Amino acid sequence: CLLVILSGDTDGNLPLEDVQEVFEQVKPRARLVVFKGAGHLGMPETDLRLYEAELDRFLAAVLISNVSRSPQSEL
Repeated sequence: CLLVILSGDTDGNLPLEDVQEVFEQVKPRARLVVFKGAGHLGMPETDLRLYEAELDRFLAAVLISNVSRSPQSEL
């Protein structure tokens, strides 16, 4: 997946229901991560371990995707 949507379940600016609607439209290529107790900001402060794990997972997927598309991978 090359799209990660991070959302707080107490976000007053963008309710989780709206985020889930968007996610349903991009679901085949996306991942939704909900931070319990987080608002619009503050996800790392709410659950740093989850935030870092999801960031690492996303960056690893991007790196793998880029390497597999590089011209050298055709050798």
